Amino acid sequence: MLDPYAATNYHEFWAVCIETFFERSNSLKKQMSGLYSALCILLNQDPLTADKLLTADTSPLPIPSASADPLYIPATTADTLRSSSASSDLRTASN
Repeated sequence: MLDPYAATNYHEFWAVCIETFFERSNSLKKQMSGLYSALCILLNQDPLTADKLLTADTSPLPIPSASADPLYIPATTADTLRSSSASSDLRTASN
């Protein structure tokens, strides 16, 4: 799903994620829903909705807790990234 260049370093991972988020939203949501949801929350928008901007009242996405690890990526997303030649040192859930 993500360009293999995302595995170069964290800066490129971020750039490739943002590019994919806007250019291939449907595919990203289907194949990496955890990453898609995290980007929606972080960027306060969902490119696949009519009004685009999210608010606390209208967000269909879960709001992460304040104590959540900001670099947490669900294990299934991390596994997908690894299979795409992405960095294997991403923090994942222990379960």
